[in-house]
Amino acid sequence: MISASPRVISFLPISMPAAAQEQTRQNTTTHYLRKERLEARLRELFPDVKDFKIRMQNDEYSFIAPRRVEAIELLAARVVTESDEE
Repeated sequence: MISASPRVISFLPISMPAAAQEQTRQNTTTHYLRKERLEARLRELFPDVKDFKIRMQNDEYSFIAPRRVEAIELLAARVVTESDEE
């Protein structure tokens, strides 16, 4: 008589690339931003990212990026106001 042994199936988590694991949501501290300009600047910094999941909460934009983005890197996304030009 042949006895059938139970098969053990293990489900291991698929490992994600290191860059995907490091992604965290961060808030912008830069004022006078528009979503379109923020997204364009993030695309310049991270051309391989498809969606930054940008959202507005408490008058601040937040987004997800592969690394921490410094405020100085977002200055190019600022909307110039009349008071800035003086």
